[in-house]
Amino acid sequence: MSDKIFKQYITEVTKYNILSAEEEAELAKRTITGDEEAINKLVKHNLRLVVKVVLQSSAKNSQNIMDIIQEGNLGLIKAAEKFHPKFKTRFCTYATFWIRQAITRYLGTCVRKIRLPIRKEELMIRINKASLQFQANHGYKPSYSQLSKLVNVSVETIKEMFDCTTEIYSLDAPIANDSKYSNYEVIKNMDYMPEDVLEEKEIAIMVDKILNLLPELERDILIRRRCLKGYPRKESLYHIAEVMGISAEGVRQIELRALKKLKYHRNEIKSIATV
Repeated sequence: MSDKIFKQYITEVTKYNILSAEEEAELAKRTITGDEEAINKLVKHNLRLVVKVVLQSSAKNSQNIMDIIQEGNLGLIKAAEKFHPKFKTRFCTYATFWIRQAITRYLGTCVRKIRLPIRKEELMIRINKASLQFQANHGYKPSYSQLSKLVNVSVETIKEMFDCTTEIYSLDAPIANDSKYSNYEVIKNMDYMPEDVLEEKEIAIMVDKILNLLPELERDILIRRRCLKGYPRKESLYHIAEVMGISAEGVRQIELRALKKLKYHRNEIKSIATV
């Protein structure tokens, strides 16, 4: 993502002033009732907080910093939906946890093909940090037993975490450097399962019915943002904005509105899923 787009985004989010504690408390009273306008206002006036968290993290030099910021924005939205006056704390303090969690989850997904639960992702970060510090101090890698003491978890947990993060090999790769056979060719061919094909078709039909509960624009944006109906990868807010000729903030609000509508139709969705 270019510096130009990042600078444009910074200019856009700094248009929203920082809310006072009294304003946050007043909005919190409305967000607990599901007031969408209050949630959107709380989000808009804290978009700069997401930028701050990203720039303070290890992702600040990432080439896809705007995608990371958008993931942080999803954490911000979740925080706004959950914020409650009884918390007796400023929203920025509460939201920072959800923003960091969303960013950590996204970065973990980018690093490895298999996504780990957020708690394991955070534990893996602690393990890696402890391992690097140990190597810097002693000149060699720590054993599982030494890592166990450093991170205060069992040796079995350390082993399990490293098993979760082992390298994934492509089926198209050769089984050896000088081999003409690929991994795919030496794996046993599983029998064709027609019931699996039928199940996939039924799921596709069900997804279509659920998406048809939404207007065309909301449906299209949700498909692009959530990799539905054959979309291979999640599209960024800025890419969708460019394609559709609207602002990235507009795309974000439409996506949020679509998700809210699906929550409203949850009983109807349950009936579709059980047919």
